[in-house]
Amino acid sequence: MKIIFIGTPEESAKCLEEVSKIFEVIFVYTKEDKIRGRGKSKTFTPVKTAAINLDIKFSTSSPNSDFLKSLDADLIVLCSYGAKLDVDVINSAKFGAINIHPSLLPQYRGPSPIITPLLDGCEDTGVSIMKMDEGFDTGPILAQVKVKIFPEDNGEMLTYKLFKKGTKLLINTIRKINTGKYSETPQNHSDATFTKIIRKSDGKMNWNEEAEKIERQIRAYNPWPMAFSFWNNKNLKILKAKTSEHIFEKPGHVKRTSSNQIIVATKKGSLELHLIQLEGKTPTNIQDFINGQPQFVESILSS
Repeated sequence: MKIIFIGTPEESAKCLEEVSKIFEVIFVYTKEDKIRGRGKSKTFTPVKTAAINLDIKFSTSSPNSDFLKSLDADLIVLCSYGAKLDVDVINSAKFGAINIHPSLLPQYRGPSPIITPLLDGCEDTGVSIMKMDEGFDTGPILAQVKVKIFPEDNGEMLTYKLFKKGTKLLINTIRKINTGKYSETPQNHSDATFTKIIRKSDGKMNWNEEAEKIERQIRAYNPWPMAFSFWNNKNLKILKAKTSEHIFEKPGHVKRTSSNQIIVATKKGSLELHLIQLEGKTPTNIQDFINGQPQFVESILSS
């Protein structure tokens, strides 16, 4: 089974490494290098780094159907590439293209299927292996597995769990495709739900929301775009917190409880802060932060 792999971030690189242990990955597509810092140094995508380490030929240009056809590949595997493939690219391999989508399709189609279930307070989600078509996450399902969401899960933790399960499911699916022992289940499009593009501004917290909703945002937006507020005109990231039953009059008001907890008032309930990061500083345990910034208590965080 000759495979063309298309992907970009860390979870894609781990998937590539596992797939290449079992199948022949003949070519890799990934995104262009990122330019970072004042020195404008180039940073490879994790998939490019993996391809180099695995000695697999790669390209950072957009996939080209004519070139792909010349490779005479059996299957294209897409894993968090960050762009939709043209139909002629999808059809340039013998068995077409399949995609790891981290949700139970047709639920949570679109660009943020990991963050959105966390925001919605779902108790479970899952991974789908989908045969790609001309639509966006609309192709028939080849395999699915459910994954439980635990109360402590954040975006990073859930991404790891989903792609670990998804990679195993993908490998099993490729084996079935190779032997012809697979089936396709069309999606029920009337049951579809959709996600949006998450932007950095989405991480801005509104203390006039309920504590439960804000706590879900803190978990969902970690590691990006990170939930944040402002204190003393500086960006304050809230990395870890949990809901509390303490109630105060003014949302955003920081208080110390009788049991020495540092909490922030919301529209309903409050949030007990555990880990924060002030602009220009490293992540800090809230008690250590208070020791250095005692004026934080009784202050007002702005939205």
